[in-house]
Amino acid sequence: MKHIDPFWAHWFVGLCDGEASFTYRNTTRTDMPVRPRFKLTLQGDDEIVAEANDALFGGGYVRIDEVVVSKRSTGKSYKNRSDLDVTDKRRLRLLVDFFDTYPLRSHKRHEFRLWRDLVMLYCSSEAIPQPERMREIVVALIADRDSGMSRRGAARLMNPRAQQD
Repeated sequence: MKHIDPFWAHWFVGLCDGEASFTYRNTTRTDMPVRPRFKLTLQGDDEIVAEANDALFGGGYVRIDEVVVSKRSTGKSYKNRSDLDVTDKRRLRLLVDFFDTYPLRSHKRHEFRLWRDLVMLYCSSEAIPQPERMREIVVALIADRDSGMSRRGAARLMNPRAQQD
């Protein structure tokens, strides 16, 4: 991991404690049923998202000023939304190293530990995939979270045949 200013790092950890998601995406692959995902979304703070992206990864992968329709019952649109969305193995590993060095302090600490296990399985160079272990981790993540994880997505994960309907 490249040198990061410790004051900035601790500030960023606090931001992630409140605003980031250690999550996953379902896939259609039976040998790799999920793909780990880190997401930080802020509204009206493009500079902060871009700064975090530059400090951690040296740029790339930031969407700015994207209009997003809310999934809430109001159906309102969010404007000036910036996303730092990480799914590639190299950047996921960098995030694991970062949060191992600068630990989270809130309830997300436990969520991160589960997510970290998922990232390590996903990034593993072992020839034998471990889809059942990945599913177990996702179920633990869902159980650990009060909100944010899709229970319907988890149901599809646990019953892959349901995806074909």
